[in-house]
Amino acid sequence: MVQYANTCTTDEGQQTPCVLPRIMYIRATMQGLEYPLLPFALLKSDPLVEMKQYLRTRPMVTPGVGEMRGAWNRPFAGIRLDQLHFIFAWNSVPGTSARVLHAAGLTFAIATCGPFHRRWLTTRPVWCNGELVTWCQAIDMHDIEPNPVITLSEANMIRLSAAENALGYKVA
Repeated sequence: MVQYANTCTTDEGQQTPCVLPRIMYIRATMQGLEYPLLPFALLKSDPLVEMKQYLRTRPMVTPGVGEMRGAWNRPFAGIRLDQLHFIFAWNSVPGTSARVLHAAGLTFAIATCGPFHRRWLTTRPVWCNGELVTWCQAIDMHDIEPNPVITLSEANMIRLSAAENALGYKVA
């Protein structure tokens, strides 16, 4: 259960309850990853918004896959090494036992909520079945669900090589 302590002031000057650390459970159920290691970070702002803003400033009419990858990786540039984490996608390893697949996951604590009372679990781009993909899951720090599970799967991946679907950009 999430516990509240004192109050925090929002950007709009409103008083809201501060959130104490959250425990999350993260699973990666993807098959077909070129390499099953998924590097991720917990960002304090939405990388989708930042990526769209960055691409709008670029002179290119149609960004290529390399440009999309570079734009997505921009928020990672200012992150310290101790803020970068990884999860292993055992489903992408042929011959992994069903017991490992069922139990595989990562318990993770989030210490602070950030300025929007949210964090974004965001992976770096990886190759999956010949496509450049990534994941970005918003975590509401005021959510009272105990020990929520975040699953990185095909259903919620962002295809950067087909980013016109997720971001409104056609990719060269």
